[in-house]
Amino acid sequence: MRITGDPGPLDLAEVAYRAYGGFTDWTNYAGNPMPSWRELPAPQRNAWVAAAEAVQQVLVEGRAPSWGAGPRSAYEASHPEDLECLGPQHPESSPAPGSNRGGRA
Repeated sequence: MRITGDPGPLDLAEVAYRAYGGFTDWTNYAGNPMPSWRELPAPQRNAWVAAAEAVQQVLVEGRAPSWGAGPRSAYEASHPEDLECLGPQHPESSPAPGSNRGGRA
């Protein structure tokens, strides 16, 4: 793959997809073989392009990201009382030792 000129989100998405495939030996998160970029169904390809656009907005253009709050994990959905803990990177909100609180599973 060779990109001439300034890469756009579609170019960046393909590069990222190929990097992901190379890193995972062309196996997706479920353990199934990944299709080539050209064979990738439109909804999945569009998701990769949206991700590339977000990276471009934040890192290249210096704009705020355009995504929402993001998905919740199954743990978060079933344990809403634990959501105020943002994890160990926020020591001021970390749970007491021995407690079973921790945000994302």
